[in-house]
Amino acid sequence: MEELIDKQREDSDNYDRFAALVEKYVDIPELTTTIVNEFIKKIIVHEADKSSGLRRQ
Repeated sequence: MEELIDKQREDSDNYDRFAALVEKYVDIPELTTTIVNEFIKKIIVHEADKSSGLRRQ
């Protein structure tokens, strides 16, 4: 039960941070490198899958 409560608190904190970030940039005229870097935490690229005979990334 404690794990569930901790997960709920973490999700709520993440939502609050994201909502504040969106509110900060609600009327931007264009995307800048700084803005993009604030919104993207990480990009994960997995190895290509060729099991169907077609390359799928």
